Amino acid sequence: MLTRFTLLSAGAALFTAFSAQAQVQAADPVRFAAERDSLLQHATAIRTQTDARIQYFKTSFIAVRGTRRCTKSYVTSSPSATVNVDKLPRKLAKKHVVKFKRVGTVVEKVYYYTPQGNLALSEYYQDGQLVRLNAADYYEIDPRDQVKVVKTEAGKYTTITGYGSRRNPMKEVLFLRGDYLLKITRRGMPKNNRTTTEYFVAPRPQS
Repeated sequence: MLTRFTLLSAGAALFTAFSAQAQVQAADPVRFAAERDSLLQHATAIRTQTDARIQYFKTSFIAVRGTRRCTKSYVTSSPSATVNVDKLPRKLAKKHVVKFKRVGTVVEKVYYYTPQGNLALSEYYQDGQLVRLNAADYYEIDPRDQVKVVKTEAGKYTTITGYGSRRNPMKEVLFLRGDYLLKITRRGMPKNNRTTTEYFVAPRPQS
């Protein structure tokens, strides 16, 4: 997807690079707290904006090794009394999957999408506790517009078209339970522009 960026790959990259990065970042609790709080605030804004767009949803159930409930929420045209809502053009805005496993564990996965269809936020919960949170920002353009001028992370201005709205995210932040953070920032639109990757880990109390 957004090609949907792989959360597992991002998590693997985080752990493989810890040996080289964690020692430096762990000594900066103020920076870690600032990055974490910024991510949580951004996630709250994405949830609020997405929920406000939702006009229609469908829920399905599957019973395989427990029960799986999947609710898909859509943005669609204003329904008409003579048209079945299932036949209206629609875009997926949110997907919420809940798995009730036989061992008693409850796993939840929630995905939020931008109006252009890119994955803006993904959440993973186990028994109500946040395990993973991934947020991404994109250079996007309204489908009704021909072009749009945006300011890149490098401070320069560039013009994008509808095609450019589905590029890799300009910024991506991943939080993993255990207080680990991975932040990827792309400095511009072209694929060959510089990418900055930062790793943060919350400081542990001194014994």
